[in-house]
Amino acid sequence: MVTRNIRMKNEGKKYKRERLIHTFLSNILRRDEIMEKVKYVALLVLVLILNITLTGCFEEEEEKEPSIEIELIGGSHKIYAGHSTTYILLIKNNQDEADNITLGLSGQPSGWDVTLNQTSVHLKDKGTLGVFLVVNASKDASKDDYKVKIEAESETGAKQSKTITTKVIGSDGVTVRIGDKVQTDYIGYQVDYAVFDTSIEAIAREASIRKGSTFSPHGYQPLNVYVGPTDLDDNDDYITTVEGFWEAVVGMKVGQSRTVVLTPAKGYGEYANATINVTEDIPMIQTFSFSEFESYYPNEEPIEGVSMKHHFWEWDLSVDYVNETEDVVRILNEPYLNQIVTPYGWDTEIVYKNRSDNGGEGRIRVKHYAQNGMQTQYQNFPAEVLTVDEEQIKIKYNKGSHELATEILIFDITLLDIPD
Repeated sequence: MVTRNIRMKNEGKKYKRERLIHTFLSNILRRDEIMEKVKYVALLVLVLILNITLTGCFEEEEEKEPSIEIELIGGSHKIYAGHSTTYILLIKNNQDEADNITLGLSGQPSGWDVTLNQTSVHLKDKGTLGVFLVVNASKDASKDDYKVKIEAESETGAKQSKTITTKVIGSDGVTVRIGDKVQTDYIGYQVDYAVFDTSIEAIAREASIRKGSTFSPHGYQPLNVYVGPTDLDDNDDYITTVEGFWEAVVGMKVGQSRTVVLTPAKGYGEYANATINVTEDIPMIQTFSFSEFESYYPNEEPIEGVSMKHHFWEWDLSVDYVNETEDVVRILNEPYLNQIVTPYGWDTEIVYKNRSDNGGEGRIRVKHYAQNGMQTQYQNFPAEVLTVDEEQIKIKYNKGSHELATEILIFDITLLDIPD
């Protein structure tokens, strides 16, 4: 009995130990399963987060729409009825690829003439270009605000618009008179819309606004102008401008803008008059010093018998005599009768030639066929024929030394102040 009880007791202890070990092992296995599940769940969460992130990125890239922008340099302008002004707009391509952009106008006031200097532009990625909007108010426009909408559309589907307001003002109030001293802002540009000068720094610094070959950066501040041909006061900061500029300022009011087109005569040209006889006599034999010959024929050697073209008349000639000791080079002009030459831009005919005339120097007689209003050349300067009669041709020629002396120029002027 005792033995049996001891055996049962030992078997009970063994069972408990086995149960304990089983429970312990089960718990360990359960923990491993839980850890595996935790790892699996963590992996799922990580994949989900990554998927959401990547999906979001792709969706943002796919949903990113093409973008263009229209920016106005400066604010709205004030003008009189029947006058014009010019706005400069920046067209911006904010995309990461090049694009072709078409520009148009809508809502144009009735009777107004509104134009863009460009209606289509090609812009590289992140590129910008300056365009000009010219607004001409109708002569019967009443005092009011008038709006024009500029619309831009790209090949990639981007669209944008910008409304420009121009205010028509009345003739009442203080206006500029000859003799006044005024402050102005201005943009000067050539007929191809290249800016050659400006007082406005934002325009000068903007690389996308095309500049002319004569453009040179400088200090930017309002231009103080004496309104008249000559400012006799040298002790102030007001300057005399080209004639067309100060004439345009006359009659303006503070805040008003005006665009004017200047002919060379009103711009940087200096004009002089000249008279040419309808018939001219030229000696067949002409004598030069060596230095004079070189100035007329820098690429020719003074060698007897050499043939060349006359520096002005462009007919044939030959070197007739050379003497270094006497410092003499003699040429013989050899045009043929009835030959037509065009040194002035019009037809000139050789109507007479005789080697025995003029005391042995010979004589060539030419006749000019000029017409009123012809644009031509005189002494290598641009010229215009004013009048032609039976004996004389009267011309006006531009001898201006300024680089823009012969060009038509456009000024957009804003009157800032009329100081007391």
